[in-house]
This record gives sequence, structure tokens and C-alpha cells, in this order.
Amino acid sequence: MKESSNSIQVIERLAQLLDVIAAHDEPVSLKVLSAETGLHPSTAFRILSSLAEQGFVERSTRGNYQLGIKLMQLGSRVRTGVDIRKIALPLMEKLRDQLDETVNLTVREEDEVVYIERSLAKRMIRVEQVIGSRAPPACDCGGQDDAGRPGRGSLPQLCQAQQVARLYSQYPYQSHRALAGLRRRRESRLRSGQ
Repeated sequence: MKESSNSIQVIERLAQLLDVIAAHDEPVSLKVLSAETGLHPSTAFRILSSLAEQGFVERSTRGNYQLGIKLMQLGSRVRTGVDIRKIALPLMEKLRDQLDETVNLTVREEDEVVYIERSLAKRMIRVEQVIGSRAPPACDCGGQDDAGRPGRGSLPQLCQAQQVARLYSQYPYQSHRALAGLRRRRESRLRSGQ
């Protein structure tokens, strides 16, 4: 990265780290980040720790780094950029009309999903999630798709990592159905080779 006369070194280093994380599909180790940016591991660690405190990066269960939800939240506010909510809303409304069910748009954050948009069913009795609220992934279809995908960890691993017994005590009706649905979807995908 070129230094300009007005540059602030820590900002440039921060940008380098975010660029390297963004270039990888999976969470990245400190060792790889240090090697690819040319930063000393202790320098990279200090910057990443500050970024994690602010939600710009997140640490996986293995201690590797990935982009944080805060970047998506800020990115959706960029007027000239793409707002995923605006793009998704017409599709969500079409799906809502076809199914006569509320459709939620969620993003994964660690072991939860965060609701970022919704299209409410037009009937009197319906389920409503508050935008910005959180839930365990398996309590919502948005989380079921992500959780059941091969390569994301097996269902038992995901459930153990989320301490499902504790989390599902808040959602007793949904937990049994959600776990059964998750198992069926995962088994179906494995059989079909997806």
C-alpha cells in the first residue's frame, strides 16, 4: 500500500488487514494475516483486537479472524452502494404472497442470526421478529439453511457450540421442530451430494 503525505499508519495497516480477511472465504489465522500484510504478529494482533472490540472483525471458535457484522451494517448505509435489504424486499414480498407467511432476512453473527429485514404476512395472526433482534439459527429457517450446509460443521457440533439446550429453553415449541427439520434437510443434501 502506498503511503501518502496525509496517511495515518495504523489506518493503512487496518485497511490491509481487512482486505486480506475479505480475500479469504474462510476465517484467517493471525499467522496468515501477518505474512500476507507484512505486519509483525503482535502489531496485527493489537489492531485486530481493537477491530474485534468494535465489531469490525470477529474471531471464530478456532481463534481465526473474519469480517464482522458491523461492516455489513455500515455498508448497507452507503447510498451509492448496494443495499441488500432493498434488493431482497421485492423477492421477500413475492414469497410472502405465495406462502402467506412472514419472510425474514437474516445475517449470521457467530452462533446467532440477526434480523435485518422482514415482509409481514397479511393475515391477522402472524409471527413478527423485531429488526435487529437475535435468535439461535435453528429457530429460524434462515439459520437452518446455513446450519445444515455441509462444511459448516455437523448439526451436533453446531448445537453443542451454541449450547442449544440453554438457548432453546427460550424457544420450547420451535426447538424440537427446528432440530428435526434441520436433520431432514442435512440428510437430504448429503444424499443428493450438495
